[in-house]
Formats: sequence, structure tokens, C-alpha cells
Amino acid sequence: MERVINSQNGKANAMINNFWSFEYIVKRFKERTEGYGIEVEEKSEYRTSSKCPFCHSEDIMTRGRLFRCLYCGLEANRDAVGVLNIGYLHGGGVNWVVAHPLVLRWDGMRWEPRRAVKTDQ
Repeated sequence: MERVINSQNGKANAMINNFWSFEYIVKRFKERTEGYGIEVEEKSEYRTSSKCPFCHSEDIMTRGRLFRCLYCGLEANRDAVGVLNIGYLHGGGVNWVVAHPLVLRWDGMRWEPRRAVKTDQ
């Protein structure tokens, strides 16, 4: 029994340590973009998913990774909301070149897809 537990711990440890570190990813990203003349500036993500990027309301609800604006009804992944808010806060706007993921909601009988991000400007 002890051998199985050690084997599982070793496997989990190897999986965790085989992923690239955040610092390494940022360093590589900066190196690649500088080759194309693009300047990368790091910004804090603190509280970026606490305000709706469309109506700017702070009347929101979060559950896990889901963001929901109680004022305009926007539902999106909190990371996507954070990216949009960083764009507004530090870049003056967003170029709208973003993925348009779907939110799947269970209606009691089946999964119902809904757009997670408004596509109209």
C-alpha cells in the first residue's frame, strides 16, 4: 500500500513540475514579441473582474470562474472579463479581436448554449 501512495505522489509531483512557470512564459512572450517590434508591459490583474466591461456596473455576481452582471445580464468567464477591463483601464480600449466563447447553462433537461460575450459594439 505504501508503494502505491508514493508512486501516486511522484506522478502528481512530476505533473506539477513539468508545466512551465509563469515567469518563464512571460519571458518567452516578451522575447517573441520584441522580435516583431511589440512592446509588452505587465499589469496587475487585481480586481479586474469586479466590474462589468460593458456597462461598468459593480453590481455583479461570481460563481467559480463565471462572471454575471446583474445590471446588463452579461455572462462570461472571469478571466475574459478581466482581460477586457485591463484593456479599458490601461490601454484606453479594446480592439474586439477576442474569442467568443459560449456559456452552457443546464435548463433541467439539456445544456443550452448562450453567447458569453456580446458581439455587437
